[in-house]
Amino acid sequence: MEKYLKEEIEEEILNLKIHFYNYDEFDGLEKIGDNEFGLTMYKSKWEKRNLVVFFKSVEVDTIQNDKTFQGFTTEVLSFY
Repeated sequence: MEKYLKEEIEEEILNLKIHFYNYDEFDGLEKIGDNEFGLTMYKSKWEKRNLVVFFKSVEVDTIQNDKTFQGFTTEVLSFY
């Protein structure tokens, strides 16, 4: 199941053009909170661009079913 979900997330990243960044590009990572879809929200400084940014992170093992996965993609797409 975990392998399937990881592949689905990677496919969505490619299809939806969701950007992926490594944590090491950010400084002063501050956890803001979590939501019902297993997303963790952070505030940080993006050193490369000299910007304060907010972003969400998801652990593959927190996505337990298609409803949770749909919630994740819907929430991410709401920012586009």
